[in-house]
Formats: sequence, structure tokens, C-alpha cells
Amino acid sequence: AGLSGPGTAELRSEPLTRRLAVHIGAEVVRVGHALGHRIEPILGIAAERFAAATDSGAIDILGKDIAADAMSRTGGRPSMLQDVMKGRRTEIDYLNGFVAAEGRGAGVPTPFNDAVVAAFHAHAVGALRPDLRNLDPLVRLLP
Repeated sequence: AGLSGPGTAELRSEPLTRRLAVHIGAEVVRVGHALGHRIEPILGIAAERFAAATDSGAIDILGKDIAADAMSRTGGRPSMLQDVMKGRRTEIDYLNGFVAAEGRGAGVPTPFNDAVVAAFHAHAVGALRPDLRNLDPLVRLLP
């Protein structure tokens, strides 16, 4: 949301941003599992479904479940988007950056989380403007 601008429901309603969210979430779950953590359901969806979403069919089905959850979240604006809009420092290094670092340590690839962090770091604090074009580096990673 901080990169692109749409709110919570909108991000989960649009097919492209949902696909990106599935890939980012799958990396998070895989890293957590590699570190021995038990992951609670995400949006009411078993975490294992995120980790197992490696083909387009599974990603599409998971995306539909995410879209169904979006209906309960209209009007929400994620905190990272609020930080970007107000020109504040974000917690990107402590969220996606942490996942990427832990993934490197556990030997779990995190290309989508790496790309999110790089996209934020490409801008000085306060200079990033939310725009869907900021997702282009992530879109290029999609299979």
C-alpha cells in the first residue's frame, strides 16, 4: 500500500495487487516455517495455503479468498501508506526487510520482499509518492 496508494480493500480487490500480495505472503510463511515458527491463519486463510501457492491456479484460488476478505475492510488505510503520505520514515526494514534478512540466513529466497525493500530504499524519506507504477519491479518478478 505504501508503494502503490490504494487502501486495504482496494489492494485485495484488484487481481494484480492480490497476486503480488500472495507472493509476498508466501515468502513470509516459507521463511517463518524454515525458522521453525507455526504461522497462524492470515485473513482467516491457513498459512500453508500461502506457502503452497506456487502455480497460477493456486495463486488465483487464494486470490479469490483474499478478495472475499476485502469486503470486510473497506475504508482502511494501512499504516505504511499513512507514513508515506505524511512523509514519515516507514517500518519497511523491520517488516519486509526483516523477512528478507531472515530468509537469506535460512536459505529461503525472498525476491518479492527484496524488491519491496529496494523500491522503498530507492526514495529518500519523504520523497516517495504512492503510485501503482512503483510496483513495476515486483510485477516483473511475476511468473
